[in-house]
Amino acid sequence: EIANFEVAAVTIPAMEVGGDFYDFITLPHGGHGLVIADVAGKSIPAALFMALSRMIIRASAAHQSLATEVLRNANNMIASDATAGMFVTLLFGVLDGEALTLKYANAGHPTPLIFKSMDCRYAEERACGIALGAKEGVSYEEQTIKFMPGDVAVFYTDGVTEAMNTRGELFGMQRLIGAVSKTCQSPAEEIMARILEEVSAFRGDREQNDDLTLVVLKASPRVEEHSLISVHSRDEEIPRVSEELERVMSGAGFAGKQILDMQLAVEEAFINIIRHGYHGAYGAILIAIDFQEGRLTVTIEDDAPPFDPTRFQEPDFSADLEKRPIGGLGIHLMRSLSDEMRYEFETGKNRLKLIKIKDRPLIGAHQEAG
Repeated sequence: EIANFEVAAVTIPAMEVGGDFYDFITLPHGGHGLVIADVAGKSIPAALFMALSRMIIRASAAHQSLATEVLRNANNMIASDATAGMFVTLLFGVLDGEALTLKYANAGHPTPLIFKSMDCRYAEERACGIALGAKEGVSYEEQTIKFMPGDVAVFYTDGVTEAMNTRGELFGMQRLIGAVSKTCQSPAEEIMARILEEVSAFRGDREQNDDLTLVVLKASPRVEEHSLISVHSRDEEIPRVSEELERVMSGAGFAGKQILDMQLAVEEAFINIIRHGYHGAYGAILIAIDFQEGRLTVTIEDDAPPFDPTRFQEPDFSADLEKRPIGGLGIHLMRSLSDEMRYEFETGKNRLKLIKIKDRPLIGAHQEAG
């Protein structure tokens, strides 16, 4: 187990023995080493070279704290003894569960795919060095992946993207990206299972022609978060509030649309206080953002005159534009974009609560309570 990460991994050889492998190494200086590799060739020679490569990487990692040095030393050892034409593409990284980082170096391996938690947006890492064993004296570059809670990283061998169907077509990168995008809000095991299902369905009756290895890392979404912001009744404070709301909600694993909905709802509440509570005068606003047990509650507190938006009548959108009463659209948005809206007036302060439930369908009924 790796603190603050979900991990799912699998190797499926094309023959009884294969040359792909993955490994997780507990490092003496702290952290965990992640390895994914693909040895050139198949069958017994590849399996033997794989075992040698794995042993050398483990030995090198026992004495080095930098991924670049682990690969440099391993490459020199492998290159000096490798049979002509034998090499291994390999990625080695140092995973820090507290900092939520992976510092890695790449020796000719397919680069990992990164998916951001808020919108399942995909970003491909691009650094790629020379395969281990191909040439002595090679240096490698260090790259860093900084995870936010809920972010997903997918490491794979070319047995995934080069899986072939009965028409000779390749599974390809876009199908892999699509498979992850559909499930990146799910646990790591489900993401991996979806990729394997889609590869198998694509291949159909055609035999597996190459080893296949997958490693899926997912930074565990936060189970609880609390934030308190003290701001003034000025429009220029809105971006600060929106940024903090995005930070908390993305860390908790909310979908992108849920985050945007709440940002807009809170912005409307903020503007209502500025315009109609303080009437443009200076005033203090306290915003508490709390996430626990799957519920996000944004409490907006001010000491303007009492006003209960939950009792405000919904605008009649069926009426002609010139016959509609002025105002009310902002309150309608607050009500419709949150899952619950509550209000109380205590100790001389307005307290408006806007609530979003993480696992509620994106389109559904909204509730309010006084």
